[in-house]
Amino acid sequence: MKFKSLYFALIAFVGLAVFTSCAEKSEAEKVEDKIENAGEEVGDLFRTEREELQHDLNEIAEDLDEKIDNMQADMADAGDEAKAEMNEQLQKLKESRKEIGNDLDRLGDQIADNWNDFKASVNTRIEEVKEDLN
Repeated sequence: MKFKSLYFALIAFVGLAVFTSCAEKSEAEKVEDKIENAGEEVGDLFRTEREELQHDLNEIAEDLDEKIDNMQADMADAGDEAKAEMNEQLQKLKESRKEIGNDLDRLGDQIADNWNDFKASVNTRIEEVKEDLN
C-alpha cells in the first residue's frame, strides 16, 4: 500500500512537472515569437526606408543625366564665353552625379548601425542637387 501511495505521489509530481514545464515553454515560445515578429518589423521598416531612398537616388540620378545631356547639347551652339561657364556647371553636375552613383553603390552595403547617418547624408546631398538643378 505504501508503494502504491508513493507510486501515485511520484506520478502526480511528474505529471505536475510536465504540465508546468509545458506552460513555461509556451510562455517562452510566446516571447520568442514576439521577439521574432519585432525583428521582422524592424527589417521591413529598414527595407522600406532603403527602397524609398534608392528610389529617390535613382530619380535624382535620372534628372542629373538628363540635365547633363541637355547641357552638352546646348554647349555645341554656345559661344566661347558661354561654353566656359557651361563647362564649369557641367563639371559640377557630373561630380554630383558621380556622388549619387557612389551613394547608390553604398546603399546595399549599409547596415542598421549607421543607417540613420547614411540616410541623412544622402538626403542632404539630394536636396543640394535639387537646388543645383533649379
